[in-house]
Amino acid sequence: MVQFTTDWFGRYPDYWTQLFAERGWRPDQPRSIVEIGSYEGRSAHWMLEHLLQHAQSRLHCVDIFPDRDTPTSYWHRFKANILDGPHAAKVTVTASASLPVLSAMVASGEQADFIYLDGSHRAADVLEDLVLAFHATKPGGVIIVDDYLIAPRLGELTLDSPKIAVDAFTTIYRDRLAIPWGQPLYQLAMIKTAERSPDHPGARGL
Repeated sequence: MVQFTTDWFGRYPDYWTQLFAERGWRPDQPRSIVEIGSYEGRSAHWMLEHLLQHAQSRLHCVDIFPDRDTPTSYWHRFKANILDGPHAAKVTVTASASLPVLSAMVASGEQADFIYLDGSHRAADVLEDLVLAFHATKPGGVIIVDDYLIAPRLGELTLDSPKIAVDAFTTIYRDRLAIPWGQPLYQLAMIKTAERSPDHPGARGL
């Protein structure tokens, strides 16, 4: 039986169910999801139950999992909830920061159907994650960034606030994204509508 000490994810399943239904997501078809920031596995468990029902579906969980060798580390609860559960065969776990994992996906051309970003809240890290996640997501795929409105002090946007990074990214990439209406207050979901063409006049770098 899964056990969690927090329920930060609990406000989102209703909207996620609606969002993925509108996108024509069929959980009985093979799908791939990358989760950046897994904590105790609550969101991972929901995705395995509701989005990844096909035997060939895959979930890649990426988290730094600090102090894994200590009894108080949240790694142990994640392991009990996810890796010791009935869906363990679908799950790959990487104890790492997000940058090397997403960079490797881009370098290899690997793309996921859905990337969920719930890692670092630092604006610079969030911006890096978003740019890499865009290239690591299939056209028509979904990117969701968590804690969009979180700030160290209420109403004060700083370099520790995801919002300034998300706003910059969605402004610059607006010709290749669709932002669904009616979203929860603290997350932002976006649909990748197009890749950048190699012969685009402004194409460079990634």
